[in-house]
Amino acid sequence: GPKQKIVIKVSMPCEKSRSKAMKLVVMASGVSSVEVTGDGKDRLQVVGDGVDAACLVTCLRKKIGHAELVQVEEVKEK
Repeated sequence: GPKQKIVIKVSMPCEKSRSKAMKLVVMASGVSSVEVTGDGKDRLQVVGDGVDAACLVTCLRKKIGHAELVQVEEVKEK
């Protein structure tokens, strides 16, 4: 399937919460990479294939706190 880039805004005030959030996302099926982006280091950029974005957001809400889906886009392969 097409690769997706998913950006989720998450309240991650400290390094501990960031690493916890990243570990959580990495374990989700289809995820190939995760990085923290954004000026406030409050966004997770997830790249993967067939990732269930809604499910990720729900998991993050349960385990980390506030989370909202910012964007989902297909990554065009060069």
